[in-house]
Amino acid sequence: MQDLFLNIADYARAARAKLPQQVCDYYEGGALDEITLRENTAGWERLKLHYHVLAGVGDRDLTTTVLGEKISMPIAVAPTAFHKLACTEGEIAAAKAAKAAGTLFILSSLPKPPARKRSFSRSMRLGSAHANATCATASHCPRR
Repeated sequence: MQDLFLNIADYARAARAKLPQQVCDYYEGGALDEITLRENTAGWERLKLHYHVLAGVGDRDLTTTVLGEKISMPIAVAPTAFHKLACTEGEIAAAKAAKAAGTLFILSSLPKPPARKRSFSRSMRLGSAHANATCATASHCPRR
């Protein structure tokens, strides 16, 4: 029987059971003294979602747009680094999953493998284009 994941804690527990401790520490940690990590966690804990039983659950359309591109839901894969710590396909697998779900994959500035070995999906190109537009005047960003 497959595990049933009902919330983020279930996914974290499953990951801790499969990944080395150092990898879990990296994924669960934050920068410096982790103030932002604690504040983000506290913010999500303050948010209360209330469900409405028998409240007309007919057809729902979750599609939206990001930078003029239609995506299937208002959820995207954020730019996180070092996916290969958890999966041999790394960012490529995450981009394929985002594409299959019809949503946006935003490529981190610390991707593995190097850019020359990546195959970009539409989602990856959109994220990369936005990052390049943001970096257009920054001296630390690579030029293409």
